[in-house]
Amino acid sequence: MKAGHRYGFPLLIIIGYFVLCFALHPWLGYLLDSDGVAYLTIARQVAEGHWMRGVNGLWSPLNAWILAPCIQQGWDVWMSAKVMNILVGAVVLIQVHHLFRRVALSPLTHHLLLATAAIGMAHHVYYQLFGDV
Repeated sequence: MKAGHRYGFPLLIIIGYFVLCFALHPWLGYLLDSDGVAYLTIARQVAEGHWMRGVNGLWSPLNAWILAPCIQQGWDVWMSAKVMNILVGAVVLIQVHHLFRRVALSPLTHHLLLATAAIGMAHHVYYQLFGDV
């Protein structure tokens, strides 16, 4: 199988996912769950140098620690968190693609499932902030 056939359509799906995420932003971009408030608070604490407040028993510190440099640079925290979530969603879609390659699926089924996963992920990145993706 040629590389273009193997990666061409999944690449189109990932690009479509990004376009869909940014197209949905005017409608879904301001949803905030209670976990998101906690993550933003923890990230602010880490950015201010309170390292021990960045670790707790409920959430992984990774997302807050990735967001902390954005806060220190003065970037818009809310938009940085959304972009980070969209990027994590893209990584999950790439992992789903590799999983589907290992399962005995027809190429059409593989592509349809990946496209459906991309639509679902584009919706999900706005309803679950940070590590819940």
